[in-house]
Order: sequence, then C-alpha cells, then structure tokens
Amino acid sequence: MSKARECGIVAAALACGLLAACGTSDPAAAGHSAATAATAVESLYVSPADTGDGIRNVLGEKRQHYVVQPAGGERRNVLVIFLGGTNSKPSDYTTLADYVGGLGFAVVDLRYPDGRLIGALCNASDACYAKLRGETIFGADTAYVAGAPLYDFALIRVDAANSIIGRTVALVDYLANAGGSWDQDFWDQFLIADPSSPYTARHLGPAYPDWSKIIVAGHSQGGGDAAFIGMHLPDSAALRRVVMLSAPNDNVDGLISASWISQPSSTPLTRFWGLRAGAEGLFGGFIARNWAQLGGANAGGVGGRDEAERNIGDGSGDPQGAHRLVLDSSGGPLQQHNSTATNDPRDRFPVNRDLAWQYLFTAPE
Repeated sequence: MSKARECGIVAAALACGLLAACGTSDPAAAGHSAATAATAVESLYVSPADTGDGIRNVLGEKRQHYVVQPAGGERRNVLVIFLGGTNSKPSDYTTLADYVGGLGFAVVDLRYPDGRLIGALCNASDACYAKLRGETIFGADTAYVAGAPLYDFALIRVDAANSIIGRTVALVDYLANAGGSWDQDFWDQFLIADPSSPYTARHLGPAYPDWSKIIVAGHSQGGGDAAFIGMHLPDSAALRRVVMLSAPNDNVDGLISASWISQPSSTPLTRFWGLRAGAEGLFGGFIARNWAQLGGANAGGVGGRDEAERNIGDGSGDPQGAHRLVLDSSGGPLQQHNSTATNDPRDRFPVNRDLAWQYLFTAPE
C-alpha cells in the first residue's frame, strides 16, 4: 500500500472489570452491561486525493482520513463513518476510532470540508444551515436520486466528488482494492454499484454506500451532519444508526431551533443516539432542545419516545435504555464540549466516557 502514509497495529483498551457479562459474544444484545473483549485493529492514514479522481484539497485541507480495520475473526459487518468538528482533523479522534474499532466495527474517520464555523456563519439565517450542510454532504446541485433536493450555498463550493458521500464512496472503494492486509470482501460489502449514482468510485464505478450496514457518527459540526444525513436520505436508504456527540446545536439567534431539525426523518428516530456534556455553553446550549424536537411534532425526538435525558456521571452510570445521555465533565464550555469525543492527552475528560461510547454504538434500539 504505497500511497498510505502510516499503518500500524493498535490494541483498543476496553474495560471489562466493571461489566456484568464478561465473555458475551454479542455485546449489542445486553446493552451497557455487555462484555467486550479487546479486538486488535489495524489503523491507516490515507490521503483523500489518493482515493479517487477529482478529490482535492478543499478549504486548504492537507490532512488525511483515518481508517480502522478490526481483526478478521471478531468483525461486525458494520462500518462507522465518523465526522469531526469544525476545522478538526481525524487524528484528533483516534482514541474514539480505535475504541470503536476494538468493538469490532470498521471505522472511517473522514477528512471532509469542515472549515466553516457553521454556528457563527448561519446564526442569523435559518436557511443557511440546511444549505451548508446539504452541499457539504451531497455536493453542490447534486441530487442523491432523481427528484431529491438540491443544495447550493454561495460561500462554499463542494462538488459531488468532494462531498461527504463522494469521499466515502471513493475511500471505501480504495480500501477494497488496496491489497495486503486490507480485506477486499470486507470493505466491498459497504458499497452498492448503481449506474444512476452521482458518486463514482475508481474501481467499482457509480455507487452508493450501503447505508443499512453503516452507522454515521460525529462530533459538534460533524454530529449535526450525521443527523442531517440520517434525516435526509431517501426512505429506502435509512441508516443503521446515528450517533451525535455534542450535536446538533443549530439555532437561529439563540431563540429557536433551525427548521431542518423538525423535518421528518427517513431514518427511524429509535436509531438516533446522543451524548452531550452538562455545561457546553454557546457550543451546545441548544442540543437538548434540538434532541427533543428532532423529527418534528409528535415524532418523539431522539429515541422516538419523548424521553428525558439520562445523566450517566463519568460515563459509568446506568443509561437505563435512554437515547439521550449527559456526561458529567469539568472545565469551561469548550473543554466540556470536546470531552464527549476528542483525544484526551492531558487527562482532563471523564474517565469512563468509553463506556458511554460502547453503549451508544452497541445498545439495542
């Protein structure tokens, strides 16, 4: 794999001592108390421009995708696409990516056009949120399928190839054809060839992601994009799961939620899961309200059950089946905002947040 910048074997550090059912073969079946043995994962940085024609550095980008492949014997046939926050880089989230890979998931921490501070840019314009997110996800004036909405935002220019979906298709196709220890059959399953797709892979040709096998997760801006994807794909392409970390915070002048929050969702709301810190301030002051309003009136919000949020302390508290979790964090609003997802080189974040991650990605609906 000559175009890869870095490849290594890492071990995900998964706690077992506090879990009630060590040795369980299906962690998803038992929720938060399920045991999960650490699965070895292979990690890789990939330059976006190496993955497909027309994929370029966008908004000054010179950073790389981070990919995790779990060991063959303990894989789930599920891909997690992770989207970081504004101006972040995938290397800011390697702790989370390696941990989720250690649960048996394939993980793609996607480098995508995230250079616009969406809250500042769109604060006074409701329409701005959907236009900016839509173009970043689908590409400018690109219909996902015939008759689907088109998005065009004047201050950015993201074509189909460089959109979140376009880059995902190109990267998964690249991995499926990389050779060496990268398992073609494993990665192939996450794409569906379709001549009508506006997204083209170098080897497979026009293709869509197989969303039924994909969890889209994200932090901050990326968590809002994850929710937007889950809500705005065609009904026939519902996601397996959506995981939102400190997101979405989209609001108009600090008064009302952005209108896309209350639109109907193509992915059932029982497949949406969220984690926020208790005091994120301006970085997350609207998250709880947006979770409650997601999907529109009478939809039930995140989880689809009109449920209350559940405080889980340092991450080890019992979620009791809740889809809306609150983590006890310390420090200022930005530190709390980052504590739900980013790496923790200074040991500032809740010590058991990995248990919250395990729950979010594996708990049954």
